[in-house]
Parts: sequence; C-alpha cells; structure tokens
Amino acid sequence: MFVPDLLPEDAAKAVEELHGASMYSVSRAHSIRLEAAIRQTPGYFAMGVRDAAGRWLSYLSGWRQPEGTYVEWQLNRDELQAASLSTVMRTYFLEHEAAHGVTRVVFVGGLSAALGRYCAPDSRLDLLATRGGIRGRIGRELVTRLRPQGQVALMLQSAALVSTGGPYGK
Repeated sequence: MFVPDLLPEDAAKAVEELHGASMYSVSRAHSIRLEAAIRQTPGYFAMGVRDAAGRWLSYLSGWRQPEGTYVEWQLNRDELQAASLSTVMRTYFLEHEAAHGVTRVVFVGGLSAALGRYCAPDSRLDLLATRGGIRGRIGRELVTRLRPQGQVALMLQSAALVSTGGPYGK
C-alpha cells in the first residue's frame, strides 16, 4: 500500500524499521539524524510503501520547492530479491508528483545508470567528495578511470588546469 503523506512519527518509524534492512544501510543513529535533518527542511515530505502486514517496504523523503521536488533519501527493504522496491517506490512517487502538477524532479543523490538514461542529459551529474591523502587520490583516480567522460573526471581535469595555472602555465 502506497502512503503518500507520512506524518513525522510514521516517517521516523519507517526509517527505524528499514535502516538495517536496506542494501545500503547506515547506522541507526545516522539514519535518525538524517531523517530529522530532512524533516527540518522547508517543504519536507516523506512517503512510503507497506506490505499487507503493515511492514515498511520502502521509504522516500525530500522537499518540495516552487521549481520542483527534490528527493534526498530512499530506503528499500533488501530481502525481496525478485522485486525492485526502488522502482516501485519511484513509480508511485513520480505518479503522485505528476498528479499534483510537479514538472521537475531532482534526485539529489543521483540515479542508477538504468534510470538515468530516461532523464534529460543536462540534469544528471556525478559528485565525489573525498578526503585528502592517498585514499582520496586513489578514489578520485578510480572514478576518473571508470567514467572518463563523467562530471567528476571533467571537474578533476578542470581543477588540474586551474591549479597549474591553466594549459599554458603561469
């Protein structure tokens, strides 16, 4: 069952239930802090999908602004390998937003390559935040090699040009 407008206490319960059952789970404390931070954002919303027994299967939250809807976080129960709960949740979400006249949706964390190909090309980008040192350098190099035409690779190339004074030196 799709629940389009979760009350804050229901959103907190959904996060509590899903935080450890999701494929890309984070700690309970981090989950609670993230949900609380998003809840404080102007235009906050949360929605979810429950099974017939009332268990949370998926949770999605973000905020709505006049220019569009921003999705910050999604949690999906990982135990249902035969079903893509991410696709189910995003389908309900997109249908709900379209029915309410929303014309622009931004997935803040990005999209998988499978879903990304259905989006306007200029609306997708890659972001990478790393620490300094050898681990950060290795991470940046790995991302650049895996996606040489991606935003991160292009930004790193641009940053290298800036830091050396441009293509012609100083």
